[in-house]
Amino acid sequence: MDTSSRNTKEKEIPMNVASKCHGKKLFRTGIVAASFVLALAGLADTRPSQFRGKATIDFPFVAGTTQCPAGSYDFESDGMKITLRSKDPKGPTVIMLIVTRLGRHDRDAEPEFIFDKVGDQLKLSEIWPAKEDGYLVLVTPEGHEHRVIGGSNQHK
Repeated sequence: MDTSSRNTKEKEIPMNVASKCHGKKLFRTGIVAASFVLALAGLADTRPSQFRGKATIDFPFVAGTTQCPAGSYDFESDGMKITLRSKDPKGPTVIMLIVTRLGRHDRDAEPEFIFDKVGDQLKLSEIWPAKEDGYLVLVTPEGHEHRVIGGSNQHK
């Protein structure tokens, strides 16, 4: 083998290694860019849902950690939390974080409130705006019954 062909082959090896490394780097950059675009698309689909409504609850209950008397309440959501305000000026205002969204199983034209009954205490656990998916605001792991206010399946 002459010297010129050996020098050519020695130069080709570093060029091939550099080319493969450059190709892997471009591939990784493409994957990162595609992941970023998909993440942004996912964020666009999870816009916070906002709503406002009114409810009359005819029994005392617990919202979050606050004891609430029977009465009329305004409620609203900004997509991250739900605020429940008593219409009584001396009544409570409660801010509850949303645990997760719940898939709508009907098309009720009025809001629905689900209370978990544990012993003799009723705890607000779900809020369903009219014709929309619901919001879980409390997880009750122990056995419990439900009391439903509003909607077409109202029961106490």
